[in-house]
Amino acid sequence: MDRRQPVEQRVEINQQPYGEQRRGRMLYPAAPIVGAVAGASGIMMIISTFLAWISGISMTGWSMMSSSGFGTRQNFLFSMAGSKIVFTGFWSLLFGILVVAGAVTLVTGWGGANSLVLTGGILGLGVSVVSIVMIYTVKPALAPGVGLWLFAVFSLIATIAGSVGASQVGYADEV
Repeated sequence: MDRRQPVEQRVEINQQPYGEQRRGRMLYPAAPIVGAVAGASGIMMIISTFLAWISGISMTGWSMMSSSGFGTRQNFLFSMAGSKIVFTGFWSLLFGILVVAGAVTLVTGWGGANSLVLTGGILGLGVSVVSIVMIYTVKPALAPGVGLWLFAVFSLIATIAGSVGASQVGYADEV
């Protein structure tokens, strides 16, 4: 005869609140501050899309993306006047969203996205500086508008916040 005894297994379930399971420790003490500064910068980068990018003709970064672009050839990525290229508001939206996404991960402690903030800031700064220089060289009557200048300034702030965060992570790893 086959006599099998049931084996009793004891299983313990250690439940934690849902938010605590996914949240990690802060990578460095200033992560929430860096994340807040980066988040504010990213939001301002997005807002700059809807402000004047070319003051002589009151063109916004958003209107440059639409059919009323600037120059002889345009699409939603850039406008060209002769051999000069001016980037549209698509880039401020894209890089602003990247910076905000990186900032959210820093503030919530879900991971360190300093490199995302830094990359979005550097690329935003590059696009805005190229556009500012090109607007000055297209026609003397035109000038970069407040929206383009805000895009440049807040891209610089995001770059600084991302680099400060990256340096703090390196420092925290050494200690």
